[in-house]
Amino acid sequence: MKKKFLVFLLLASIFVPQSLKAQKVGVSTNFAAWGTYLSPNLGLEVGLCKKLTLELDGIYNPFSFANDTKTHLWALQPELRYYTRYRFTGHFFGLEGHYAMYDWGVSKYRYKGDLFGGGFSYGYAWMFAERWNLEGVIGLGFTHMRYDQKYDRHDPYICYGPGSENIIGLSRLGIKLTYLIF
Repeated sequence: MKKKFLVFLLLASIFVPQSLKAQKVGVSTNFAAWGTYLSPNLGLEVGLCKKLTLELDGIYNPFSFANDTKTHLWALQPELRYYTRYRFTGHFFGLEGHYAMYDWGVSKYRYKGDLFGGGFSYGYAWMFAERWNLEGVIGLGFTHMRYDQKYDRHDPYICYGPGSENIIGLSRLGIKLTYLIF
């Protein structure tokens, strides 16, 4: 019995990594999103290898304002990032996507629906302390907006019905503060 157990331990040790290192993870918030109608947001960035990370940003905004402006939305923005030197610091290029559901009042109309798309981004991350990072990022891409209802904001009984719009332009903008967890 003892011999079988030792053989099992020997075989099991072949499949166990000999050195384990903690995976780097960053938790962040985007000040640019806070600045647009006070949209609470949280991001999580996980190091995949020496120069590659995967980030997932989430935004949720349940607020209405006194001047009948609505920005009810929730959004997810995944991004695969390639850093030119080391992850979480320096220049990076990203491949990003986005999905959101919204009820948004802008100018004369109010839109209710969802959107999705993707694009490319560029950014730079500055390490200013051992676990703190500040980054700027900008992205250009494609967004397809589908709305189930389009209302006239001044006369809510006028409904234009479903529609869609395609937008090519700014798809990501961020000034982010990140706390790194080792």
